[in-house]
Amino acid sequence: MMVRHSRNFPELTNEQLETKIATAAKAYQTWKKTSYAQRAVIVAKAAQLMHADIDKFAKLASLEMGKLINESRGEVKFSGDILAYYAKNGERFLAPEKLHPTVGTAHMESSPIG
Repeated sequence: MMVRHSRNFPELTNEQLETKIATAAKAYQTWKKTSYAQRAVIVAKAAQLMHADIDKFAKLASLEMGKLINESRGEVKFSGDILAYYAKNGERFLAPEKLHPTVGTAHMESSPIG
């Protein structure tokens, strides 16, 4: 028999919600001005933390989503692997790409949205 635990979260007032949205918007503005190299360090550290404490994160996932613990462990490891992959390759993936139009000049550029 599986026992599911639930967590209750207090409702936010409109003012609290607006404050949280403003905080997220400010963090986004900071992050988008952060160099790829600095982002890679942060994302790699997140991957390292996930890999170093899989059981802790898996327990949280199981409690919050009702997953079996081994499924949660696999998901935490996989998520850490994804973060490590993007820490290593993100700058290359997001680098401007020169296009070769037959008329004029062009390039493709990616911008972070979140």
